[in-house]
Formats: sequence, structure tokens, C-alpha cells
Amino acid sequence: MEEHLDKDTWREEFTHWLEGFPWKWFCALTFRPGFSEAQARWRLRRWCDELRKALGTRDFEWIAVPERGRTRNDFHFHVLVAGLRRWHAKERLEWMRRWWKLAGDGRIDVYKPGIGGVPYVLKGLAPTDTDTIEIHLVSSTQQLQLGAK
Repeated sequence: MEEHLDKDTWREEFTHWLEGFPWKWFCALTFRPGFSEAQARWRLRRWCDELRKALGTRDFEWIAVPERGRTRNDFHFHVLVAGLRRWHAKERLEWMRRWWKLAGDGRIDVYKPGIGGVPYVLKGLAPTDTDTIEIHLVSSTQQLQLGAK
């Protein structure tokens, strides 16, 4: 018989696993009205690909979790990004501007481990929602992080 985790246990374990990655940015990326979900996802992937080309290291990786907001009409992504050569104020501002040109409002903060960023990103997610997540990870970085603890 296959064992299934309850929603909270699954989210706790997924959180623990994601906290093992060396995140640099915590992002909230919204969309101007009129984009379909497919168009929104395309813009997200394009932005991340441009970011990888401009600032990414060989360990560039990201995960994006969609959310619909309280009204269910506020589709946006919470994104964690790792593997950046530069990631401070100047770069964050530039990439917020790029997001604005491409799709809508974006907020990019430096990721601070241990203050609840990963649980916040996963807050509305259930095990049945995994197909909605955009996951682009380098498997070796998580293992290196866990080994460093």
C-alpha cells in the first residue's frame, strides 16, 4: 500500500528540502491585467532565462510557485533565485525594471534564511499542486548546502 503524507507534513518536508539551497533572491512577480496563465508563465521563463544569461553562474537555479491571491483574481508568482554573480541593490532594481517592462510589478528582496521565506512561498501549496510549480534546480547545490551544515 502506498503511503501518502498529509498536506502539512508534505509542506514541512518540501520546505526543509528547499531551505537547503543557497537562495540569493526572494521575488514576488505580478502581472498587468489581460495575461492568460500561459502568457504569464512564458514571461516568467523569459525573465529567468534573461537573468541567467546576464547574471547567472553555472549553478543558476530558480523555483516559482504560483498564487492567485485572496480574491483568486490576482495571479502572481513567488520566486526564489540562486546562482547569481551579483545580486545586491543595483541588480535587484534593474531586474524589477525589466519585469515591469515585460509583465507587471515585481519586488525583489535579498533572501534571508531562517525568517520564513520558503514557508511563505509554499503557504497555499498542496501535494496535488506540484504540476503548477516551475522548478529549475541544479541538484548538486542542495547537497553541497546540506553537507555544509
